Order: sequence, then C-alpha cells, then structure tokens
Amino acid sequence: MAQNQNSQMKQAPIPSGSQLDASAIVRALENATTESGAKLIHLVEHSPVLLVFLRHAGCTFCRETLSDIDDMRAAIEADGTRIVLVHLGDRSEIRDLLRKYHVGNIERICDPSLELYSAFGLTRGSFWQLYGPKVWWRGLIAGWIRGHGVGHPAADSGQMPGVFLIDDGIVTNRFRHRSAADRPSYVEICEIGRRDTR
Repeated sequence: MAQNQNSQMKQAPIPSGSQLDASAIVRALENATTESGAKLIHLVEHSPVLLVFLRHAGCTFCRETLSDIDDMRAAIEADGTRIVLVHLGDRSEIRDLLRKYHVGNIERICDPSLELYSAFGLTRGSFWQLYGPKVWWRGLIAGWIRGHGVGHPAADSGQMPGVFLIDDGIVTNRFRHRSAADRPSYVEICEIGRRDTR
C-alpha cells in the first residue's frame, strides 16, 4: 500500500457510527507481529484480513471457533482474504490446539498486553455474558455433544472475543459477541464486508 493509502487508513479505518479510535487501531496494527514474524500492518496493507479474536485455549467456544474456521476456511480465503487469529494465552497450548483443529498454519498473534483487544473495543465480559444460561446450554452442546471438551483457563477467562474484517485498510464488518457462546458465520462476515466495499 502506498504512503498516501497508509495515511488514508489512519484517517478512516473504521466506518461511521463506530466508537472505536482509529489511531489506536493503526498503532496496534503497527505494533503487532505474528508468530511467523509478519507485521500485521503489512498483512492488512496487502490483502483483506479476517481478524479473529479468541479467548483462551481452554475455552469450549474457542475450540468450536477453530473447528468452524477449518470448515469455512476455503470459502473465507477464496477471494484472497487472510485469516489472522489473536489470542492471550500460552503459545504452546494455542499451537497444539490449532494443530488439533487442522489450522496450525494460520497466522496468529499472542496479545498478552491486550493492545489489539483494547484497540478493537473488546473488553471483559459481564457475569451474564460469561456464565449466563445461554453460555451453559451452548457449552453443553459444544463441549460434550459436539466433542470440543472443556479445558482449564490458560489466560484471562473474562476477556470477550470478536471478529473484524479489514479490507483496504478499512474495518468493513465486525461481529462483537454479546455472549461468550455466540457463534458467528465467518463466511457471512466476509461476504457482507467485501460487498460493502465494492
């Protein structure tokens, strides 16, 4: 992306109506580096990026997320969109979990300082968002019936997840979990976000 495009990204990486701070997002993108050594800002400059924020390796719903991404990966990446996972917890646990779900070669970022989470407006969940009836019910289905299991918290178990599509330096679509148990369609997030930029 040329310098003038980078300046444009700094001015308007978020659509109108957002409460996010554009400069904080650009700063976080510039500071973030994937496990493979790629700068997140460079990935965003060269292709659409689906930024998927996880909770922790022991979270049943994060395991379900990885399974869903494995299932939807071909459709997500068909138009050149790159998936990048952001997590808080132990790198080795996440690495093992990604291998288990056949997504070990997806770019990932460990963000223990919460810089990316904070920049994208993802905060700690309330009691109901983390432990409400929907969470217990969906946890039973995802954890035991669908076989994703339950692990010990490997990081801050109160952190909420989220999903953001960044296309040409602009956040064109997002999904903010109202509950830890929400299950977004990653393909739909990409389709709507890409359609809105055409």
